[in-house]
Amino acid sequence: MAVAREIRVGVACWALLLPWSCAAPAACVAARRARALPLRSQLLASAARGDSAGGGGAGGGAVTGLLELCKEACDELSVLVRLVYGGLSASEATLKADQSVFTIADGLVQHLLLTALLRDDVLGAVVGEEDARVNVATRPYTVDALNVPERLWAPIDTARARLAQLGARARAQHDAGAAPLRALTAFVDPIDGTREFSERLGEMCTVCIGLAEDGVPVGGLVYRPLTNPPTWAYGCAREGVARSRLLSRADSLSLATCAERPSECAPLPDLAECGDAPPPAGAQGLLASRGGVSAFVRALGHELPATLVRSGGAGNKALLLLEGAGACYIQDRGLFRWDTCAAQAVLEAHGGLLVKLSALAARGVAESYRYAKVDVQLDLEPGLARLTLHNAADVRSVPRSGAGNEVRYAQRADETKPYANVCGVCALAPSAAARLDEYAAAIGRARASHEMEIS
Repeated sequence: MAVAREIRVGVACWALLLPWSCAAPAACVAARRARALPLRSQLLASAARGDSAGGGGAGGGAVTGLLELCKEACDELSVLVRLVYGGLSASEATLKADQSVFTIADGLVQHLLLTALLRDDVLGAVVGEEDARVNVATRPYTVDALNVPERLWAPIDTARARLAQLGARARAQHDAGAAPLRALTAFVDPIDGTREFSERLGEMCTVCIGLAEDGVPVGGLVYRPLTNPPTWAYGCAREGVARSRLLSRADSLSLATCAERPSECAPLPDLAECGDAPPPAGAQGLLASRGGVSAFVRALGHELPATLVRSGGAGNKALLLLEGAGACYIQDRGLFRWDTCAAQAVLEAHGGLLVKLSALAARGVAESYRYAKVDVQLDLEPGLARLTLHNAADVRSVPRSGAGNEVRYAQRADETKPYANVCGVCALAPSAAARLDEYAAAIGRARASHEMEIS
């Protein structure tokens, strides 16, 4: 099946990286969560990628200039994130209404970014995942009902002062008329992979900052603060900029919770039973969630064929694609615009792509989500997405789980949260983007035999 390549707008803790040589998978998981080990192989610093570990480098324009400031901000915030992660306790985390995890790191990182650097008096609009009340003006500091430990007060003050300096530089660019930043809308996920953060799998977590113009992602930064040193990628395709500091493929594969060759459609083994062997050399990797994997995703693994590689965080999986841990990433449920705006811009700048799964499956078209600050969903396809606690505008509309309860599908845009990705996601690594038509054909075959469980 031929695929139109047009993109239609319709858009103090260290790494926990373990070698593959651990004797027992269960012991690997326990050790991974219990202690920190140094990075064991070199970071990729390829001139072809335009790597600039210091955040500089030639080329770029207004968007690149802002991304460089965002990267410097994340360098500062990574110190604070490590301190939170190193001493995280039950009193510093809670569950939101949709049962997703929230920690003080989520609230602090977003608050510091939005009040100091990504201000709405410089940008056109800002959309952040969190809706927390943060007090870092008067001590004791708080994030909603969570008390910020006293050990974090001074690091917060340091980070706030440094980000204020970066914000002043952004405003100077804006005031000088050199940077048309008012046309941009920022989408921010302060800690993408909060559940992994709370489960001591912090190396899967990322800070995601995406920049959109006229509904289209034009620039993005995906930053892992808890690898040692931090790993990241940012880029702006229209300005010809793609910069990164990434893991080797071997270390990148170690971020997956398990890998399997999908030779039959059987339940995945428990985490403790997963083998440590990486996929065979040359095998195609299909990145998927650490949570439940749908029958459709399994069927796609057979159609490609591919090795299923499971890891947490949408931003993390975008970096895994750049690092060679997988060729394709499929997510049929649970994502939002702040998860994918930065990832899409980064992948496109590096030669990859991120598009709606539904459009690719049904029409063979690479179609982008629309990214704008709105009050209502812009990309609903009636009858496609299941209503869940994560995406429903009113959780009372979600049927209770259990035998005999029918699934409800969203028919109207106001039934879902405005920023829910209700069409699924397909992302391809730069090495796989030229084979988009092959992936579309495989997705179509998998869809013919197994319903896509989009939500």
